Amino acid sequence: IGRMDPAEALTLIKFLNAQRAQ
Repeated sequence: IGRMDPAEALTLIKFLNAQRAQ
């Protein structure tokens, strides 16, 4: 795991939140 762009991190967080919501 290397550097991550803020936008990419946000996308990952939103994806994980969506998975957890289901």
